[in-house]
Amino acid sequence: MGRDAKKTEKTVTQITEELLEIIGVAATVVTAFVDGVIQVKIDGEDIPILIGRHGENLESLQLVLGILVNRKLNSKDYLPLVVEIGDWRKKREEYLKSVVEKAASVLRDEGTTFYNLPPMSPQDRRLVHIITGDHPELITESEGEEGNRRVVIRKAKDAT
Repeated sequence: MGRDAKKTEKTVTQITEELLEIIGVAATVVTAFVDGVIQVKIDGEDIPILIGRHGENLESLQLVLGILVNRKLNSKDYLPLVVEIGDWRKKREEYLKSVVEKAASVLRDEGTTFYNLPPMSPQDRRLVHIITGDHPELITESEGEEGNRRVVIRKAKDAT
């Protein structure tokens, strides 16, 4: 790991800690700069408020932190930043995998041609599209207007 990476990690940790202090949340911050992505891991007792309903606060925190960090680093290229709070993203991915597996089972066993998922955030929809990629017999489409946008999973042979 280069000197710039260590400096970047230190800067990101400092900005994150200052932001958490302003918000009034006591937490520990661990930062790593891996493959051009800044990874920020936040843990502590007050973290549920940082996650919010369905990860909404987490996504907002990640957006704001990304802007603050990139302005402070003043780099020519935008450095992507991913925030993990507790194991929320990992647990959310496991949940969405189970949802896709259930949809695949219903489509296979019940002979239906499509399966509607509930409205989801853009991040969750993207993850469902990626997870469904492991099922070549399925395709996904996003339908609806923002705020009520959902993923529809279909049998690939029935897609038009």
